[in-house]
Amino acid sequence: MNSLTVIQASQGLAKYLKDKHPDSASGGVVIGHDARHNSAKFAALAANAFISQQIPVWFYSEPSVTPSVPFGVTHLKAAAGIMITASHNGAQINTPIDVEIAQSIEENLAPWSGAWKDLQECEYLHADAYKTILPHYTKTVWDYASVGITEFTPVPEQVEPNPDFPTVSFPNPEEAGALDLAMQTADREGKTLIIAHDPDADRFAAAEKVEKDGKRIAVLNSTVSTGMLEKMATAKGIQFEEALTGFKWMGNIARCLEGEGYNVPYAFEEALGYMFPAVCHDKDGITAAMVFLAAQAKWQSQGLTPYMKLQQLFNEYGHYETLNNYFRSPNPETTMALFRAIRNGPYRAEKTLGPFKILRWRDMTEGYDSGTTDNKPTLPVDKSSQMLTLWLDQDVRFTFRASGTEPKVKCK
Repeated sequence: MNSLTVIQASQGLAKYLKDKHPDSASGGVVIGHDARHNSAKFAALAANAFISQQIPVWFYSEPSVTPSVPFGVTHLKAAAGIMITASHNGAQINTPIDVEIAQSIEENLAPWSGAWKDLQECEYLHADAYKTILPHYTKTVWDYASVGITEFTPVPEQVEPNPDFPTVSFPNPEEAGALDLAMQTADREGKTLIIAHDPDADRFAAAEKVEKDGKRIAVLNSTVSTGMLEKMATAKGIQFEEALTGFKWMGNIARCLEGEGYNVPYAFEEALGYMFPAVCHDKDGITAAMVFLAAQAKWQSQGLTPYMKLQQLFNEYGHYETLNNYFRSPNPETTMALFRAIRNGPYRAEKTLGPFKILRWRDMTEGYDSGTTDNKPTLPVDKSSQMLTLWLDQDVRFTFRASGTEPKVKCK
C-alpha cells in the first residue's frame, strides 16, 4: 500500500460512483483513517479523488475507529465508505459490482490533475465529520447495549495511539503477549475482567482472571472453527448460516436474511471479529465490548462470572476447545506446493490422518465436499485461495488455509 495505489483505487471508485450511480454519489463518501504511519496522508489523497468528481466527502480528520465508517455510511446515507487501516482481508472479486469497480480502477491508473496536492477546504469537503458522527455512533451503541458497569481503568501506556505500537510485539488481541500489560494493570488495580481491542477497534477480546482450583483457566474469545454456536442455535430452533471468513461475506448474508424477514442480531469470525447488524453491517469491536459488558452485568446479577457462565454452557452443549496456529511461508510458490502435496497425498483416498479417521473432506479451492449429496460445497468456491477443511472422528474439525493478507499458512 502506497500513495500511488491509494490514488488509483480512489480514482477508480470515484469514477465508478460518478458514472454508474450518480444519484447515490450525491450522498458522498465517508473517509476515515487509523493512527498508523501515513494513514492520514492516504486518507487525504483518497479524498482528493472524490472531490475532483464533485462528490461530497465526509472526512474524519482525526484517527477514527473502523466501525464508525460503515455506521457513518448508513447514518449519512452515503454512497460508500473508505477506511485507511491495516490487517484486513486481501482483495477478492465477489460480486458484479466488484468487477465493475476493478475495471474502473484499471481505466483510471494515471493520477488526475491535483491528485498529489494537500487536501484543501472546498464546498465538497466536510472536514469535521467525525465530530458529528462519533456522538451518534456512541449513542447508538449505548442504546443497543447499555451496561451497569461505569468504572473503567485504562492501561495508561496504551491510552494514546502510537503507530509504532511500543507496548506489544504485534498489535492484535489474539497474539500471545498482547494482553500482558493489561493483565499487569488489572492485577495492580484489583480487577478480574479485561476487555481489549485492536488499534482500529473492529476486533474485541475479553479475559477473566480465575483463581486456580485444579481446573484449566478459560479465556473468552471467538473462533470460526468452533461448532458451539451452531449447536446452540439448533437447540433453540434458530437458523444457522455458515459463511466464508470476512465480514464482506457475513454482512451480505445478514442483509439477505433480513430481506427474507429474519432478525439477524449477531455474527462473528475467528479473528475476534463481531458484527451487530442493528448498529452496522461490519466488524465492530466497540459494540462487541458493550454487549459483552451488558451480558456480564446480567450474569453478575445471577451470581455468575463470565467463566462460570461458560462452564454452564459447556454443561448444556458440550465442551469445546479451539487452537489457532500458523507458520510462515517464504513465498506463494512454497504455499502452493504444500497444498498440492496434501491433495496428492494418501489422506483423502485412505480417509485417515494419523490416528484419526477422516469423516468429511472439503476443498474450497477445488470445489469438492464429500459431505454433500452432489459433492459440491454450499459455500462459494475460490480457486485463487487455498483452503481445506477436514472433519475427523473424536469430534475434531480443522481448517488449513493460506492467509490472504500475510505470508502465513494457518491451521484453525
